[in-house]
Amino acid sequence: MLARRLFVLAVLATAIFMACSDDGTTPGTPAPTRSYRMGFSAIVPTNDIWVVIAAIDMWSKRADAAIMSFELPWDSLLAGVPPAKLVDRDQKPLANYGGWSSATIDTLVSSEAEQKRYITRQAQLLDKVHATAVFQLTFTDFDLSAFPGAPPGLILFSHLGLVDDKLAPKQALAAWDAVFSREFLPRDGLK
Repeated sequence: MLARRLFVLAVLATAIFMACSDDGTTPGTPAPTRSYRMGFSAIVPTNDIWVVIAAIDMWSKRADAAIMSFELPWDSLLAGVPPAKLVDRDQKPLANYGGWSSATIDTLVSSEAEQKRYITRQAQLLDKVHATAVFQLTFTDFDLSAFPGAPPGLILFSHLGLVDDKLAPKQALAAWDAVFSREFLPRDGLK
């Protein structure tokens, strides 16, 4: 009888110990969040409408914002507002509007691994400054053959995407997805 009670007690103690064991996280440590919206432009990878639709469908699941182009604030410029003040007021909260190419051309050497490293480092910097938004110019690489007469130097720009021109994921997509999966908590309550 005593052996049975000791056995039950040992099983309970083991269960309690396992439930309280260290799983690599610290209790009460909040999951990482981001203060910035993330998005892309709607630059199309090719002139194939089905690829365009598929690309937009893919990036819409990885963005909570999109690039919208605006004209220069002519009213402010003509009223004498210094351009530097306009940049500070209107553009500075946006930490990035661009990307990192995965292509190499001449002495400019890059790769998918470099592009992934850029996305990861960019997120660290965005977190540090509590950015408002970040926009990757293109979600997809371009199929340059769909754009006859494109200059050869366009190859760097054509490889800014997080997926290739056939919509196959590149290494940087996993880094982007990891950041985007963090809960969006805007700074100063801005939504």
